[in-house]
Amino acid sequence: MYPTSAENGFPQLREYKRLGVTDTDGYQFRCSDSMRLKEAQHMVDKQKADAVAHELMRNDFMKGEWAEPTLACWLRYECRCAYCGCDMLQSRAGAFHGYSLDHILPKGKYPTLERSEWNMALACSLCNRIKGRWDPNNCGEPLYTGEPLKEEQVQELIGRASDYVKRKDLDPRFQQLQSAIRDALGSLAK
Repeated sequence: MYPTSAENGFPQLREYKRLGVTDTDGYQFRCSDSMRLKEAQHMVDKQKADAVAHELMRNDFMKGEWAEPTLACWLRYECRCAYCGCDMLQSRAGAFHGYSLDHILPKGKYPTLERSEWNMALACSLCNRIKGRWDPNNCGEPLYTGEPLKEEQVQELIGRASDYVKRKDLDPRFQQLQSAIRDALGSLAK
């Protein structure tokens, strides 16, 4: 997944620099480019996901596994992390222990949105932890001004958060540590 050394290049980092990103340490970037840098994740229509979740919950084998709104969120995001796109149904561990329902806009800053369905996204635990309390509404033009958001606005916020998560993973300090450790592992194998 990762190059073994800095010489192999990091295409995403080059793309950020091309777009005017100058401070990868401080994670500043041009938010208008967030959807261009991330392939738009297809989301299932909320009403369809709710109806299918309701139907699935009628099966005995589903009872006690997930709450209906949780299952609807999973279906809405096609069982993929909204930020990195990983398949959350790849394993039982991922499905039951490796997921989070992330508040796209952090509940600490937006307590009235804590139970808002449009503010919930399926996320793997790693992306959720990396994103933490980071607020995609503070990056670029604020989209949330007190009214519920339209689907395209939610997608823009998810794109911003996805870019933030990816940049944190591209942290130059981590790349340096990663490279040194991989080189040390290579020397142990000789």
